[in-house]
Amino acid sequence: MTRVENLSPNEGIAFGRINVRVNEQDKNWGPSGSVQQIKWQFAHGKYKFKLFLQSKTTNDLMISQLFEDGSFIWQLPYGQYEILSFEWRWYEPLVEKWQTGQINAQFQLSPTCTICYLGTIIIDVDQEPFTRYKFQVLDEETEATRKLEQISTGLHNNIGKQLVQVEQPL
Repeated sequence: MTRVENLSPNEGIAFGRINVRVNEQDKNWGPSGSVQQIKWQFAHGKYKFKLFLQSKTTNDLMISQLFEDGSFIWQLPYGQYEILSFEWRWYEPLVEKWQTGQINAQFQLSPTCTICYLGTIIIDVDQEPFTRYKFQVLDEETEATRKLEQISTGLHNNIGKQLVQVEQPL
């Protein structure tokens, strides 16, 4: 998740956002910045969220963390990919908790979709214990494109849309 100014001829960008809801209330990842972050973590606990991604072309596995608002931006070689699963950890006083789950959402980067918007993946989980969760994909392209342009100012190519389809867990 670094600033991308130029793409090589065989690379593209996949971007979107993850939003976790517990009991239909959004979870925040907290503000960045040392003093604000410490105050926020003291009041709300500490959250870490990871996505596990696999290249279907090379079988390489990758782990991605999220920006503070849940956004992700991946600079990847052209090919087929799958967002395999997520791991969400949070820390409350004296307790570490976590939730994992399968996502199984596929997308492709190619010359026809060099910069692909994948959507906002909403993960709804029940009250503790988090035994059930469900997915929803929203199209929030305008907001996501603004975030992409803030982070990677040199990208002005046509942005394609490829909203992922997410399998519902059993």
